[in-house]
Amino acid sequence: MAETDHWCRLPEYNDLVEQCKYINATANCDLFAKTLALPKETVSSACGTKWKFSSCLRYDVNTTDVIDLMNTNDNRTLNTMKCGDKMTYDTSQYTSTAVQEFGFVCDQYYLGPLATSVLLLGPFLANIFMGQLADRIGRRPTLMINITIFVVFGALQSVIRTTVVFFICNFMVGIAMFVSEIVGPSKRGSMTMACVVFYSLGFTALPLIAFFIRDWSILVLVISVSAAALLSYWWLLTESPRWLLSVGKVKNAKKVLQKMAKVNKVVLPESVFEELNKEKLCLKTVPPKNDSTDSFFSLFRYQNMRRKTLIIYYCASSMSLLYYGLTFNVGNIAGNNYTNALIAGAVEIVAYSSSMYLVETRCGRKLTICISSLTAAIATVSSAFISQCGGTLWVMVAVYMVGKFAATVGYAVSQLYAGELFPTTLRSVGVMSTSSCSILASSLAPLLLPLRMTWNPLPQLVFGGLSIMSAFMVLTLPETRRRKLPANIKEAEMFGKKHPSCKKTTKELHDVNGTMV
Repeated sequence: MAETDHWCRLPEYNDLVEQCKYINATANCDLFAKTLALPKETVSSACGTKWKFSSCLRYDVNTTDVIDLMNTNDNRTLNTMKCGDKMTYDTSQYTSTAVQEFGFVCDQYYLGPLATSVLLLGPFLANIFMGQLADRIGRRPTLMINITIFVVFGALQSVIRTTVVFFICNFMVGIAMFVSEIVGPSKRGSMTMACVVFYSLGFTALPLIAFFIRDWSILVLVISVSAAALLSYWWLLTESPRWLLSVGKVKNAKKVLQKMAKVNKVVLPESVFEELNKEKLCLKTVPPKNDSTDSFFSLFRYQNMRRKTLIIYYCASSMSLLYYGLTFNVGNIAGNNYTNALIAGAVEIVAYSSSMYLVETRCGRKLTICISSLTAAIATVSSAFISQCGGTLWVMVAVYMVGKFAATVGYAVSQLYAGELFPTTLRSVGVMSTSSCSILASSLAPLLLPLRMTWNPLPQLVFGGLSIMSAFMVLTLPETRRRKLPANIKEAEMFGKKHPSCKKTTKELHDVNGTMV
């Protein structure tokens, strides 16, 4: 959330200014009135510790007392009091912000970061329930439900001005998580990266729109209403053929595949559908095998699988925390907020585009994550100690954006890598649990940023320090590029293990189920 300077609203402020002008006390009567009515305090800023007018305190005086003080200019012995809900905000950059609207300052400062965390917790719930809903009613109806939730609650958030409604709408907007399942496995990784490129395009467009719309409620309303155009996808998109086959709607799946083949100018042989019919018939007549080992707890039952699971949980979580921490911290960098956000968005476009290429090079998955995590950590920590004042501002911004680039690459690849480490029978469970850990970690980012009030570099030190550990931990995981992925928990347990020596005993050559390797 955008933050601006604020100070106590002084009932006698206009009287002070008029009196100052009347006696011609100084050329800047606004500053003079503040000096008489507001105490000063030291704050930790990007340019070091400095003195500024208090944001939450004022002198406990009335108009007459202060006017009398103008002759002595001595208010050092006065008592101070809290502003309460009477605040004045700097509107030189933003006409109105959510922080200003709901008074998320001073004693209620924590509500601002908490509101952002609630927004990020929305996908956590969606990760659990929307996936099940998509399996039950289909991908296309679920997509329409998500779009409707985003439009309705986004519009409500901009119209109804109460704190409770604001938090509820924030959470519901976060739930609106879109799903996709059209492309084949060979292109799924590239398509996933391509989708997030469009996400970063939206990120880049946002500061351009916000530059012309300085009121937060109007900006939210414009974004929410414009998303209603996505409801036209009901007629533009088809249902996922994979889902149609999974629920036995072979005829509908056939129509979809034929339409896709026609668009791609490919002829599908009838034998394809004959095989699908046979396979579906088998699935209906043969009861599914109940394999008790293929459950969520199987990920922690065996030593190697447990180690890999915990490491990828930590790596994905630390990269998510770093990515969102740097993203939300862009507004705290010195300089123009719109320019900084625009640069950050452009950096993400390049980062996501690069990640599509890097994962298919010799670097593979784990080395890409290692290098990007280490680079992001070094750049993030270094930028925290580069002065944001004077000629070094752009140096700091450049170093910061290097960290943003590396964090984006590591975040994107870690999500892809997680899906390849888990066996086929537990892949959806593994990906969902990894995603849940990442979402929970990302929700901590807004809550950690206020640490800068204690010491300005502290949040970046926390983000960078955690990602350094993941850079080395990921090296202990197996590479998955161009390798056959494990199909079940047995193969997953052996995946990445060194082959046993011929001198090993027969007992050591038994797999996790006790059968001979």
